[in-house]
Amino acid sequence: METSSDAVIDLSGKLAIVTGAGRGIGAAIAETFARAGADLVIADIDEDSGRKVAGNLQHIGRKALAVKTDVAAPAEVDRLFATVQDKFAGVDILVNNTGIWFRRPFLEIADREWDKVLSVNLKGTFMCSQRAARMMMAKRTGCIINIASHAGLFYSRGQGVHYAASKAAIIQMTRVLAFELGPLGIRINAIAPGGINTGSPTSAAQAETGAGQALFRVNPLGSRGEPEDVAHAALFLASRMAGFITGQTLVVNGGTIGGS
Repeated sequence: METSSDAVIDLSGKLAIVTGAGRGIGAAIAETFARAGADLVIADIDEDSGRKVAGNLQHIGRKALAVKTDVAAPAEVDRLFATVQDKFAGVDILVNNTGIWFRRPFLEIADREWDKVLSVNLKGTFMCSQRAARMMMAKRTGCIINIASHAGLFYSRGQGVHYAASKAAIIQMTRVLAFELGPLGIRINAIAPGGINTGSPTSAAQAETGAGQALFRVNPLGSRGEPEDVAHAALFLASRMAGFITGQTLVVNGGTIGGS
């Protein structure tokens, strides 16, 4: 469904890569960008989900390509960007949305689980951003949007220290890269969602916990957000309206200032 923001912001002629776009927030961002005129590359480890989203975007008149990608695997990230260079001759917008999360107390986190979360969430964001920036610098223009989390800024019970640490690192990486990439004409910002109804079993289960209910009680709006709420924030940051904004983190969590 088109909104007023979709009508005002025009991404025609832009190519956007959205990682983890096979479902949830990533799929909503891809559709919102497509409705604003962008062509899309859907990068997701689930090939079937990625193809389904790409097919939906093609039906609304956009070029859309699904590329199976594990962002934690350097060879697969390189293949993704080689494909983008071959098919589209570059990228204008990158949204680093892929992330994994396990509910686990600190004392029960195994080394391999820590490595997995940091590898996907943080290393994946680093590798995709680096490859995209190398393409963008040739045109001296580009936009990178990192999907971080409320958990990277505030205490949120049950999120897991590995998840929170990865998202906090993404926020700091965004700040640092703003200084390195700004002279190359590339803007980079982050979005920190919280309490979003992604439709996944994990999201639904989390909402029913005591911590989830407490989160709503300290949320001034008293409700969960939807993937489209994050997508509209991403659309703004990708647009010319945000042309003088870089190194920032936009919190999309209904006004919550802390967890429980």
